[in-house]
Amino acid sequence: MRLLMFGSRSIDPLTSPLMQIAIHSLLLEIKPTEVVHGGAIGADVYGDHIASTLNLPKPTVIKPAWYRPDGSFNKSAGFERNQLLVDACDIAIGIWDGISKGSVDTLKKLLNQNKPFYFYLYHDNRLLSINRYKVNEVISFLSPKDTYGYLSNFDINHPIRYAGLSFPSENVYQQFKLKAGINILINNINNSPKQFKQLINDPAINNKDKNQLMFDLNIKNHYMRYVLRLKYNQYKELFNDLKDKQIVEESNRDIYWGAIRHNDEFIGFNTLGNLWTEVINEDHKLNNEIPKDIFLDIKDKPFILIHGVNNKNKWGKGFVVELAKHYPKVKEEYHKWMMNNNPQLGDVLIIKVNEHQYVANLVTQDKIYHPDLNNDLYSQHPFSYEGLIKGLQYIRHECRDYNIPYVMPRIGAGLGKGDWRLIKPIIDSLLRNVSVYYFPKSYDVLSDTHVTHVNTRVFDVYMGRKASKETNKYPYGNPFPVTNKSMPERMRVIKAHRVVLCEDLLKGVFNIEELRSLRGKRLACHCYPLPCHVDNFILALRFVFKHNINTLDELKEHQTMFKEHMRLS
Repeated sequence: MRLLMFGSRSIDPLTSPLMQIAIHSLLLEIKPTEVVHGGAIGADVYGDHIASTLNLPKPTVIKPAWYRPDGSFNKSAGFERNQLLVDACDIAIGIWDGISKGSVDTLKKLLNQNKPFYFYLYHDNRLLSINRYKVNEVISFLSPKDTYGYLSNFDINHPIRYAGLSFPSENVYQQFKLKAGINILINNINNSPKQFKQLINDPAINNKDKNQLMFDLNIKNHYMRYVLRLKYNQYKELFNDLKDKQIVEESNRDIYWGAIRHNDEFIGFNTLGNLWTEVINEDHKLNNEIPKDIFLDIKDKPFILIHGVNNKNKWGKGFVVELAKHYPKVKEEYHKWMMNNNPQLGDVLIIKVNEHQYVANLVTQDKIYHPDLNNDLYSQHPFSYEGLIKGLQYIRHECRDYNIPYVMPRIGAGLGKGDWRLIKPIIDSLLRNVSVYYFPKSYDVLSDTHVTHVNTRVFDVYMGRKASKETNKYPYGNPFPVTNKSMPERMRVIKAHRVVLCEDLLKGVFNIEELRSLRGKRLACHCYPLPCHVDNFILALRFVFKHNINTLDELKEHQTMFKEHMRLS
């Protein structure tokens, strides 16, 4: 039995016990008598180690002939060598980094000759076996013209709303590859997906503005999941028949995002299809979230508690108040860190509070949340997704040998004003063994209530003036129009609305029960991310939930405190 060992140059199984265990468990089953490989650094030369360990003859090495007898360069030599390797073997083991084309070419040649193989994707110290799907058991698509072609990112008939405009989903995904990708996206709004992808990958642009985070497959998956979720929420009716179905993107060459059709099977990692399957079936399920007081639950357990802090040396509201009561050292170290180190977004300070108990201060907020102000200290939307990604990557690396579970609140989704529906997938993609606690005693009761722009179409309640005309409910729209677009004028009409809202609540014109029904909803208007009258509803919501107010009489009992809370006295 001649075994072919092949794979990416960037992968060295000798550096990974996980890969060695996986490969040698296969060798017990294969029982090779000879080894053949291509002689390249990385996975190929692990064939030498296999032969030595099993006391087999010296491996047969087949290297590419880059120069022809006449001295001319043969650019196809690598692919020709791959064919010789496949011809020479009976079975193969391949380890891929998700990028190299040579490994994929060898896999295709193995399929063409119906030779058995084991093929893995190695990334982030995880080894994923290639997937196989029966063609007649899945929903598949190859191009936008197919029955389920709307699942393709190259579909132009179902554009998604992003930054207030409409784009093919592929264009929105591709712009994440550049730091200033949003500007290129808007300036090339009429580009087809193919044209835009070529533009983004143009070395003249890409080499200057490359987003280094996109080299991480986990981050790629996060951005793709985000784009798919936007499309799903805008065209939900398209996906009604796809619940509980496995989706596969058929591809002729891409085995990472899709899968190759071979006889009656699709073979590939099918990342896009699996993400679609996940998005369609999740319905915003909050997996592994625990409705308990986090501090009571972890008191006697080992933990790494991750939470977000701001970069302005301010420790005063939200989750951190209760955190400081239980672990005062964390607050003290935070202030020292801020004074002496000037940490930036994504920086992390890990503090040991007890034996096998750690708290990670992760800078996720640029400035402090304030519903009305936007200056050097305050912001309406201070949370940074990039800061979260950078910080979690650091924590994952620094704590890789601790073997201690991670715990956290809904980081960034409270006073940070981040969207938990986007934050949760980032956490899931970067950390394993995480328990998320929600609504502990001191946690912001409105961490699941958000303001968003109406053009995203991803919202639950429209809060503009038009809604006031089409419903018998309380008019959510601000009756005070702006006379100009200046910030002072915007703040004037927001305050005018706050006065009316407060009066209507105290008079019973706006029912307390209806106000409470807005909790947990995505509230949409045309202002976001600028200051908005919808912030007044959230301000009132925070008061009635904090003081457990359910009736008009209970609100009147707290009238003075309520007006102070609404900043009217």
